[in-house]
Amino acid sequence: MESIWYSYSGQKYGGGLPAYTDPHEFAWAVWAEENFARIRSDVENWLNAHGHTLKPYFYGTLVSRPDAWKVEPFYNWGRRNEALCKSIPALDELFGRIPGLTSAAISKLEPGTDIHAHYGDTNAIVRCHFGLQIPGELPDCGLEVNGKQRAWEEGRWLMFCDAHLHRAWNRTPHARYVLIVDVMRPEFEKSKAEICANVLSMHALQALEQKYPVVKKLPGKLRGIIRRMLKRKSAAR
Repeated sequence: MESIWYSYSGQKYGGGLPAYTDPHEFAWAVWAEENFARIRSDVENWLNAHGHTLKPYFYGTLVSRPDAWKVEPFYNWGRRNEALCKSIPALDELFGRIPGLTSAAISKLEPGTDIHAHYGDTNAIVRCHFGLQIPGELPDCGLEVNGKQRAWEEGRWLMFCDAHLHRAWNRTPHARYVLIVDVMRPEFEKSKAEICANVLSMHALQALEQKYPVVKKLPGKLRGIIRRMLKRKSAAR
């Protein structure tokens, strides 16, 4: 078993986890594919009523165009949005079937948009994309993980290790919608609470860097101290 890696370490991920994972290793993933029509219907009904509330991804420098990657989080590293989950029953049923669920969100990628190559937060999770509305295929719309490209398909999962360098793009004239689900790898399940707290503190530091760019220029040790302070502040809430 490889050690837990975090992007805030300042080191590029160099582990041996495979770029992609077979979705059919997970019973809940099979259930979702079998119930795709109901899931998509519930999501579309919600989007028709609330789609305007999707928020730009908080770390805007990852995106080629301002506010062109939008998300609506149901779970955020262990924190559940109760009202939102209950508003889409088919998704809430799916979430209840997923052991090790840490995060879940609807993700909208606007036409003509690239998400730049980056390393994910940690190797402790499997990132899972469920195709809801996919406007095209390679080379116009797709995902690249560790140099290997794949296309999303409606009603199918695309699972990968986002600790690897990865990027995504939608160069079609229509928006791309996927459900993003993060699932803790079984070998790290006992450390789930600590892993979630560490990632949340890193996100808080990234938000601080965007508000005050000088923070990003601070020495790594000082930024580490700030991250740990943010972690303690979050835990005290």
